Amino acid sequence: MADNLRELMDCIIRKLGLMNTEFYYCDRELSVVQGYILQEISRLGEPSMHQVADKLCLGEVTFGRHVKSLIEKGLVRKDVLREDRRVNILSLTAAGKQAESQIAAHTNECIGRIFSQFTEFEKDTVIRSLRLLDRAISVPCCQKRE
Repeated sequence: MADNLRELMDCIIRKLGLMNTEFYYCDRELSVVQGYILQEISRLGEPSMHQVADKLCLGEVTFGRHVKSLIEKGLVRKDVLREDRRVNILSLTAAGKQAESQIAAHTNECIGRIFSQFTEFEKDTVIRSLRLLDRAISVPCCQKRE
């Protein structure tokens, strides 16, 4: 069963495009990780670098490189928190908001296409199963690596 399960998971990951290393939004090349960073900054408002890195389970060095690239692409701003100069706050620029909006729209469209093939019962079953999978992998898989 383990080999078949691994094969199934690998196939799902490939079909979802999670192994793709880059894509284009707003005429800018972005890695999948950079897309996730934009989404998390949008979700969290104006989070600290530490908050986003923790949420995405990324090490400081790796995360810092991605943020630097997003700043250079004009998608993210990094400002020092006045109350604590050790903390850097991230926010999306207008171009960053546009890119994140395009990513969200594309993701929602893909999810909608996938789930449109299911009955309501099947949708509920898949969602419950995904929540179970998420809970099961949350702790062991969220280990920082450089």
